[in-house]
Amino acid sequence: MLLIRRYFCYAMVASGLLMASPPTARADESILLQLNKVAQEGDSCRLHFLLTNETDTAFSSFRIQIAFFDRSGGFINSATADFLKVRPLKTILRFFDVPTLQCGELGKVLLNDAATCDAEDGPVANCVEMIAPTHRTEIRFYK
Repeated sequence: MLLIRRYFCYAMVASGLLMASPPTARADESILLQLNKVAQEGDSCRLHFLLTNETDTAFSSFRIQIAFFDRSGGFINSATADFLKVRPLKTILRFFDVPTLQCGELGKVLLNDAATCDAEDGPVANCVEMIAPTHRTEIRFYK
């Protein structure tokens, strides 16, 4: 009887730990993030991103850290792109202006990290792993 109580206690503790862990997405779910267009807008380089949320997760906040490199691989600058709220099973287009960046100098864009990746019920633990970067431009977008 003591052994059964001990296993019951272990099960209760383990279930409490599982409930306290941050939400994660299934391995077959992903967020497709495409660098769709790059255009010079005055002194800024405008980046257009097409985001397809293939998950069932509603993100209350979704921000990524990106780094810019020239054609020879030299670091230029970094920025944070805020996609605001992202609904589940939805595609959205967002553009971001990067001040003082000349698009003609841009060689590649690195998805460095997820600055904020929050679902309605808390932070998502494996956000960067869920993002699949692609590019439609000659500028490479990768992680």
